[in-house]
Amino acid sequence: MLFFEQSFLVFFFLFSSCYWALSPARHPLLILLFSYAFYAAWDWRFLSLLLLSTTVDYACANLMRRKRRKTVLLMVSLSTNLGLLMVFKYYDFFIQSFADLVGVTLSDAWLLQVILPAGISFYTFQTIGYTVDVYRGRVKPEKNPITFAAFVAFFPQLVAGPIERAGDLLPQIVRETRFSVLNLALGGRLFLFGLFKKLVVADTLGRFVDPVFADPGGADPLVLLLAAYAFAFQIYCDFSGYTDMARGLAKTIGIDLSINFNAPYFASSIRDFWQRWHVTLYSWLRGYVYRPLGGSHGG
Repeated sequence: MLFFEQSFLVFFFLFSSCYWALSPARHPLLILLFSYAFYAAWDWRFLSLLLLSTTVDYACANLMRRKRRKTVLLMVSLSTNLGLLMVFKYYDFFIQSFADLVGVTLSDAWLLQVILPAGISFYTFQTIGYTVDVYRGRVKPEKNPITFAAFVAFFPQLVAGPIERAGDLLPQIVRETRFSVLNLALGGRLFLFGLFKKLVVADTLGRFVDPVFADPGGADPLVLLLAAYAFAFQIYCDFSGYTDMARGLAKTIGIDLSINFNAPYFASSIRDFWQRWHVTLYSWLRGYVYRPLGGSHGG
């Protein structure tokens, strides 16, 4: 169920109607129910992975309140989340690459051959960030399992980001919000802008790029050059357009999601580019991988 499909528009109309009809105390539960329904529409079987990740991280974070075996609990959380990510996203790739390297033909029994679970990288990184922040004492463990599950599965950013920090998104889920014409207008405008980038720009460029890339040997050098530049704008408008739609949907109900693209093609260097492209992933890697491993501290 994609954001620009008619079925999603009906889905979101039902969600927003219920959201404003119910009291703010019911909003986290409503978000959770609609988020699970949204994810199940992609493939209901992978809903179990989302539930497993949510349950493990909720339990580990709340057990950290006792300040005993915090490191062990963190390792349980990391092992579960990264294990799921490695098995379902990278296992087939690595084992097939190794077989190709040593010249071995693998039978189907060695490969999982499963469809990649939608959004697994985004919600995995988001829950890892939460447990690490609890471990560091930067956020308090969320006691309400409904609220925490809604934070993990919040459907506008579930399958394509941005990757949110618990300290930013969790308070907004439980915050009392009222209907706002301004938020509706701002969110609607952002959604339409993202829709334009995705359907008009990205998809139009794709109709030129895809045939050229499918048979590069049969294209003129100038056409190849134009296709390369067109692809750069296609992938940007596709990804950032979907993110803008997600931010717009969230804004209509008073929730602000992080900016994920900041004019990356105006960057002055490679480093500046990665600070502007997929901003929340860059921030996540810097905060939870680079710096803990000694980056920027001479480690």
